[in-house]
Amino acid sequence: MTRLKLSPYSPLARLVTAPLWLKSLFAIALVLLLCTYPLSEIVRLQQQLHDTSLSSAELQHQQQQKQQIVALLTRKAEKINTQLAPQTAAKIAALNQRLQSAVTSFSALNIEQQHWQFSRSPLLQLELQGSFYDISHFVAALQQQFTELKLLNLTLQRTEQQPATHAILNLLFSEDTIDKEIADD
Repeated sequence: MTRLKLSPYSPLARLVTAPLWLKSLFAIALVLLLCTYPLSEIVRLQQQLHDTSLSSAELQHQQQQKQQIVALLTRKAEKINTQLAPQTAAKIAALNQRLQSAVTSFSALNIEQQHWQFSRSPLLQLELQGSFYDISHFVAALQQQFTELKLLNLTLQRTEQQPATHAILNLLFSEDTIDKEIADD
């Protein structure tokens, strides 16, 4: 077996021959040096976690602000969409007068109920009472003379107790047709 010869002045030889307290101090320094890397990595990861949580909180705050803005704009858009423009209201008033005179031109036709639902596209529910002949001619005249009204639904009812026919018309007011007719003229 060969023995490792150490020079008396080498660092390892000095460490082996050093007093116990110096060896202990060197061992503690070595352990502390080995522990600093994991500790520094833990500190770095905690700092990164803290930074990430701060940026996440900032992003959530920005998202909440954007959601509030979107909700405000949505409410504003809904309000605009449900409000009736003054020009449309004037057109509906004139249309309503023309519609009344058209109904009175049929002698056996009576308006039971007339109800407007105002929104961006106003809807008219018209309930008529009269003979089937007058109702059918009125609907035909309505489609020819009132192009701004589109027939959505027509319900006819007749009972044995009543000789007259009851009609419910749902009509959609559309300004697009009026604008096209004005452009064509």
